[in-house]
Amino acid sequence: MKSAPPMYVEEASGSMPVRKRPSTLRRVLHGLLFILVLALLAKWIKSASIYSWIKEYRREFDVHDNRWHYDVPSDIVMGDCIQGSEWTKGGYRGIKSYDFSGTSFDLSLSSDNLFVLSRGWLSGGVLVLVTSRDQAKDTVTVNVTANYHQEYVRSLAKACLVSRAGNQQGVGIFTPTWESGRRPQKREDIMHISTTVTFPESLDESSAVVIKGLETDVPDTHFIFTRALWSKITFKSISLTGSKAYIYVQKKQ
Repeated sequence: MKSAPPMYVEEASGSMPVRKRPSTLRRVLHGLLFILVLALLAKWIKSASIYSWIKEYRREFDVHDNRWHYDVPSDIVMGDCIQGSEWTKGGYRGIKSYDFSGTSFDLSLSSDNLFVLSRGWLSGGVLVLVTSRDQAKDTVTVNVTANYHQEYVRSLAKACLVSRAGNQQGVGIFTPTWESGRRPQKREDIMHISTTVTFPESLDESSAVVIKGLETDVPDTHFIFTRALWSKITFKSISLTGSKAYIYVQKKQ
């Protein structure tokens, strides 16, 4: 019987592998490569749209920037409009006040809904609802007055006779919405729109004139109602919509 071959056991080494540190030259090259990547990234950001937007936003706003549009709701049918030199110039209200120009529109009292809407960053102001014995009995008159410092700014405003489906008639006031997302801030670039809606009064003081519907959608505009309005007019439907402003209702006498 043959004897088993001798077993050999390899003695484990007690030494640990040693990692070589990168050379100084390699570290320098890595640093230069990192700096180069950062420089290329910074150059790309400068040419990107976000940089252009930031640069544009920091630049002083110019009301003559012609990159703007009118926001006209899709359900609105445009009628006759007043714009530019078609406004009737009224005069000047003192050194610290505004020039003003105006126009007016007559709406049929038989409309199922009367409405006033405004859009744009220069369309804010005040809307007043009043009655008058001198008002034609079958119409409602809407007077629009633009108060401004520069005639160029006034020329940007457009007041229009508008309508919607369902026998709805109204007045639309439109000023620019700038594509830069910025609004005029300088005093001379600001415009204030005053709108007065005049309803007829009944010949019989014991009864009120019936209005089928009244609707407003006028951002940045506050409302004023005369104290006699609620005793002179009955609204079957009324909806007043605005923003960033208040509603002031005078008490009845």
